[in-house]
Amino acid sequence: MEDASDRIGSLYIVGEGAVVSILESLVRPFEWFTLDMIAQDYHIIVKVNGKTTADYTDRKRRFASGHIALQQHDSQTVVEFRKIEIKELE
Repeated sequence: MEDASDRIGSLYIVGEGAVVSILESLVRPFEWFTLDMIAQDYHIIVKVNGKTTADYTDRKRRFASGHIALQQHDSQTVVEFRKIEIKELE
Protein backbone atom coordinates (compact mmCIF):
# COMPACT_ATOMS: atom_id res chain seq x y z
CA MET A 1 0.00 0.00 0.00
CA GLU A 2 1.34 3.43 -0.93
CA ASP A 3 1.98 5.75 2.00
CA ALA A 4 0.55 9.27 1.66
CA SER A 5 3.71 10.69 3.27
CA ASP A 6 5.51 9.83 0.01
CA ARG A 7 3.67 12.71 -1.67
CA ILE A 8 4.38 15.44 0.88
CA GLY A 9 5.90 18.35 -1.02
CA SER A 10 4.42 17.46 -4.42
CA LEU A 11 2.48 20.08 -6.36
CA TYR A 12 -0.81 19.21 -8.07
CA ILE A 13 -2.97 21.14 -10.52
CA VAL A 14 -6.63 20.24 -10.78
CA GLY A 15 -7.27 18.51 -14.11
CA GLU A 16 -3.54 17.98 -14.77
CA GLY A 17 -2.36 15.99 -11.77
CA ALA A 18 1.13 16.31 -10.35
CA VAL A 19 3.28 18.96 -12.03
CA VAL A 20 6.02 18.19 -9.49
CA SER A 21 5.91 14.72 -7.96
CA ILE A 22 7.85 13.71 -4.86
CA LEU A 23 8.47 9.97 -4.70
CA GLU A 24 10.86 9.73 -1.74
CA SER A 25 9.41 10.39 1.70
CA LEU A 26 10.96 13.37 3.47
CA VAL A 27 9.09 12.72 6.72
CA ARG A 28 8.05 9.62 8.59
CA PRO A 29 4.37 8.80 9.20
CA PHE A 30 2.95 10.59 12.27
CA GLU A 31 5.92 12.97 12.41
CA TRP A 32 5.27 16.72 12.65
CA PHE A 33 6.87 18.73 9.85
CA THR A 34 6.89 22.25 8.48
CA LEU A 35 5.53 22.91 5.00
CA ASP A 36 6.09 26.32 3.42
CA MET A 37 4.43 27.39 0.21
CA ILE A 38 5.55 30.60 -1.45
CA ALA A 39 3.41 31.86 -4.33
CA GLN A 40 4.64 35.08 -5.88
CA ASP A 41 3.30 36.16 -9.24
CA TYR A 42 3.32 32.92 -11.26
CA HIS A 43 6.15 31.24 -9.36
CA ILE A 44 5.37 28.59 -6.71
CA ILE A 45 7.91 27.11 -4.29
CA VAL A 46 7.13 24.30 -1.84
CA LYS A 47 9.47 23.46 1.04
CA VAL A 48 9.28 20.58 3.52
CA ASN A 49 11.33 21.13 6.67
CA GLY A 50 13.31 23.80 4.80
CA LYS A 51 14.13 21.59 1.79
CA THR A 52 12.75 22.77 -1.56
CA THR A 53 10.61 20.03 -3.07
CA ALA A 54 8.89 21.98 -5.85
CA ASP A 55 9.96 25.05 -7.80
CA TYR A 56 7.35 25.66 -10.47
CA THR A 57 6.56 28.55 -12.79
CA ASP A 58 3.01 28.59 -14.15
CA ARG A 59 3.70 29.69 -17.72
CA LYS A 60 -0.04 29.65 -18.50
CA ARG A 61 -0.60 32.20 -15.70
CA ARG A 62 -3.64 30.43 -14.23
CA PHE A 63 -3.09 31.21 -10.56
CA ALA A 64 -3.01 34.98 -10.14
CA SER A 65 -5.74 34.58 -7.55
CA GLY A 66 -7.66 31.75 -6.02
CA HIS A 67 -8.26 29.72 -2.89
CA ILE A 68 -6.11 27.97 -0.33
CA ALA A 69 -7.20 24.43 0.50
CA LEU A 70 -6.03 22.10 3.26
CA GLN A 71 -6.55 18.57 2.05
CA GLN A 72 -6.20 14.96 3.04
CA HIS A 73 -5.38 12.47 0.32
CA ASP A 74 -7.97 9.78 1.06
CA SER A 75 -10.34 8.59 3.81
CA GLN A 76 -7.58 6.59 5.55
CA THR A 77 -5.25 9.59 5.82
CA VAL A 78 -4.98 11.29 9.20
CA VAL A 79 -4.34 15.03 8.95
CA GLU A 80 -3.65 17.40 11.83
CA PHE A 81 -2.68 21.06 11.57
CA ARG A 82 -0.87 22.69 14.46
CA LYS A 83 -0.24 26.22 13.23
CA ILE A 84 -1.32 27.90 10.01
CA GLU A 85 0.07 31.28 8.98
CA ILE A 86 -0.75 33.26 5.84
CA LYS A 87 1.37 36.25 4.93
CA GLU A 88 0.74 38.51 1.96
CA LEU A 89 3.96 39.20 0.04
CA GLU A 90 4.72 42.68 -1.15
